[in-house]
Amino acid sequence: MIRCAAVIAALFFIALPARAQDVTLRAHAGNLNVSGTLLSYDGQVYRVDTAYGTLVVDALAVDCAGPGCPELALLPPRFRLLAEDAAMAGLLAALIRDFAATQGRQVLAEPDALALADAGGRVLARFALSTAPAAEARQRIARGGAELALVDAAPWPPEGRVLGHDGLVVAVAAANPLRQIALEDLARVLAGEVTDWAGLGAPPAPIALHAPAPGTGARRLAEARLGPIGAGQAHDDPAALAAAAAGDPWALALLPARALRPDLAVLRLTDRCGALLDPEGFALRTGDYPLALALQLAPAGGRLHPVLRALRDHLGTASAQALVAGAGLADLTVQRHPAAEQGARLVNAIRATEGAAGLAALQEVVAAMAGADRLSLSFRFEPGTARLDPASALLAADVGAGIAAGAHAGQVLLLAGFGDDARDAQALAGAALAAVEAAMTDPVPGAATLTTAAFGPALPLGCADTAAGRHLNRRVEVWQRLR
Repeated sequence: MIRCAAVIAALFFIALPARAQDVTLRAHAGNLNVSGTLLSYDGQVYRVDTAYGTLVVDALAVDCAGPGCPELALLPPRFRLLAEDAAMAGLLAALIRDFAATQGRQVLAEPDALALADAGGRVLARFALSTAPAAEARQRIARGGAELALVDAAPWPPEGRVLGHDGLVVAVAAANPLRQIALEDLARVLAGEVTDWAGLGAPPAPIALHAPAPGTGARRLAEARLGPIGAGQAHDDPAALAAAAAGDPWALALLPARALRPDLAVLRLTDRCGALLDPEGFALRTGDYPLALALQLAPAGGRLHPVLRALRDHLGTASAQALVAGAGLADLTVQRHPAAEQGARLVNAIRATEGAAGLAALQEVVAAMAGADRLSLSFRFEPGTARLDPASALLAADVGAGIAAGAHAGQVLLLAGFGDDARDAQALAGAALAAVEAAMTDPVPGAATLTTAAFGPALPLGCADTAAGRHLNRRVEVWQRLR
């Protein structure tokens, strides 16, 4: 009973000796008290000798009263949190306040930190927030200079959590007559091979290119999908990038969608295979948009402090995800697309189909899709391998935990693999299945049934002869149907 009430990890990391005296531990909800002799307090849990034997209680879930309580305010911990830009630092601050509210705590604004305090104003912990590009954040965490970082598309240890999704978009001044750009043309602009708008079908004028700075997650993603960026002005902060682009009628800016302004227009991305690639919410969640970003709250290596683990776990709650959506990001809410709503990509697949074998493969996909909903959950892989990429590895753990908890009870989840050929697709589907099943511990009765299918290259999302297209095409989708 006590463990059920004390489900959140401990708050304090300083190990303090405790006198063997009487204590009463009260759950914040007020519906559970534990009294007894305090045996020890190691900064994370209380060990109390009670009439029911020795009980272990997580400190963050309770308040301690009585002469045996350790003096917790002697040295409250100070956590250093980094964000890639000011907007994300603001989101972190909002999430900390939301986390505190769910624990019956309050947040006090101090000159250099947010202080987590109890109802009486006693400071329990401090969060110091600052901004740093992903490369600098990685270095500071490696040196022990920070505990958590909110960054774009960074491969961090598996203790991290995806907070939400964003995408890089191509923005121009609202008066610019251009309305779309091919991925190949965008790559040439970024490389400095096209420097005049006439090369893109617009009136002649020099292109003023603005791009994310080296070391940012956005820059690494753009170069991985489109090739080196060898031209233009670099910006560390997305808001500054957007402001610079808005002030120049001939600017072309590559920036996170969350930084868009009303005086900028977004160019639709196309590829020569006929697909239109829009950064809408479903495509960002599934990674079907070639420049999708997964925002991660990433920790330093090693054991994560209990209060930071509790904060990390709070990210998936409804209140936290509402804040994520309010910040202009695609949240983690699972969406469904019935087969009837997937006409556009079926049209693209028909265009790409060649020969009788290709038609038969496409018909097999359509037959499997009938009566199924595609979920906004997709797994993607390291280039040329069946290893889940970092964001997909985290997703597999979340999907497995959800299945084990009964989130898809009574349903069949089909892991549909798409790859360079049938063997590649089968390997990808098998890898995704193994990762999800590894995260399923003690599933509830009636939990979802998992199956796999391999469809090879039958439903392409991009051109197979480009890095961006291959990344889109090698994937495992999650389809759902009732038993």
